[in-house]
Amino acid sequence: AAAAAATIAFRALTRWLWWRLTPPELVGLVGDGPVLASLQRKIELFREMHLELAAVREIAALGTGRERERELGELTDRVDRIVVAATGVEADLIGYLKDLCRARQVKISVVSPLRGKALPSERFVQLADLPILEYNTWDPSRSSLLIRRLLDVVAASVGLLLFAPFAVAIAIAIKLDSPGPVLFSQIRAGLGGRPFRMYKLRTMKVDAEARLDELVDIGRLEEPAFKLRDDPRVTRVGALLRRFSVDEVPQLINVLVGEMSIVGPRPEQVEVVERYTDAERIRLSVKPGVTGPMQVFGRGELTFSERLAVEIQYIENPSLGQDLRILIHTLPAVVRGTGAF
Repeated sequence: AAAAAATIAFRALTRWLWWRLTPPELVGLVGDGPVLASLQRKIELFREMHLELAAVREIAALGTGRERERELGELTDRVDRIVVAATGVEADLIGYLKDLCRARQVKISVVSPLRGKALPSERFVQLADLPILEYNTWDPSRSSLLIRRLLDVVAASVGLLLFAPFAVAIAIAIKLDSPGPVLFSQIRAGLGGRPFRMYKLRTMKVDAEARLDELVDIGRLEEPAFKLRDDPRVTRVGALLRRFSVDEVPQLINVLVGEMSIVGPRPEQVEVVERYTDAERIRLSVKPGVTGPMQVFGRGELTFSERLAVEIQYIENPSLGQDLRILIHTLPAVVRGTGAF
């Protein structure tokens, strides 16, 4: 266990040094449709990927013949990597780009057109000397789940012990600021969509639930999620607690009980989850977390589609190393307060 922890810590350190000491990779996108738009938005939003968007070219806007060759040649001169992100794969275009990139020492990547339409964790393997796209169809092992559960219990216990000296002062501040209980609980959707009672420090006035209909018409939401800026129901102390995510600490109790994990997608309200499509219900395939990719990559600043994209990436590639990276990035994200409202 100590060796595994040391390996994870070493990898995290080398990744941090790489991010700090090397310039970002210049990327040129070639593609079309929502695949191109989604990848462009991710590169712009998620700076930790260490990528810088140098140029975007839509396939339909490229010329033909010599004109197309000139445009693609100029593009490869400006970048370190070309990424083809298209609804369909143009074999001739990819073949030409491959030869062009090889001649100019530029990397080339192709987004699979099956991404999100087949099974998770795709990778290329060799089968009968042919490149085959293989998908992971198995669940995590029992030993992996046991290790994760043990880490959850240890982390939640330590977190509650560290919070204990401040609990009384925070409780008094909440009571003095507005009448009502110190703790707030709400039914949320957990693993498999099963409802559970999630705990938080109260950051709103006691009539907040009753006033929700005045502020949000859940039935008319464009996406199955909502987050209110400048919510009039939030108290003064509540705004400060939210700013640094202190209101989430009681969810460590949910972790000890086994309803939540330290890291995972954030739990959503049951009435919102009822509006999920089948594809969006992948969020419910793992335990919800106290922190997760959404907290690290933008919190309330993300649209639901962007939030779902980073959460799917997390769910489809489970590892203790990934959880550790999210935990390491959580503290600076909380201190910055980006998207906290």
